[in-house]
Amino acid sequence: MANSDDFTVMGTDGADAEIGFGGSLETVRGELPLRRLAVKGRITGLLYRLTVTQIFVNAYAELIEATYIFPMPARAGITRFHLQVGEQSSEGILEERGKARETYDQAIQHGYRAAILEEERPEVFTIRVGNLPAGETVTVELELAGPLAVSD
Repeated sequence: MANSDDFTVMGTDGADAEIGFGGSLETVRGELPLRRLAVKGRITGLLYRLTVTQIFVNAYAELIEATYIFPMPARAGITRFHLQVGEQSSEGILEERGKARETYDQAIQHGYRAAILEEERPEVFTIRVGNLPAGETVTVELELAGPLAVSD
């Protein structure tokens, strides 16, 4: 029977919220500071599953598009992508890259909120989130899984 351990790592919403945690969403107007970071994981045998939740706020007085670039562990795969902007939430679906970009661009042009998650190169992913309303909170939740490194 495999061992299973759960663990959680979280940042706080306290004093650090004003300065963020060092991560940010890039926009043409500037950066949106990371307000909260939570990582929850489960290890079963030689496999891990992580849920990474990041919360940002559009501090600008207009709709914006934000881009977030993040590293992935070697040999990890994303198994779920969830986006919540204000009260609206959506689940990511897997599409061919060209079709996904076309769908995203059309949604943005028509004034809808939309997001796209793409692998830029091995172990580096980019999320673009468009038409973020002024003052809205953005929650990005990624679930990923992969093998643990073995030594000895």
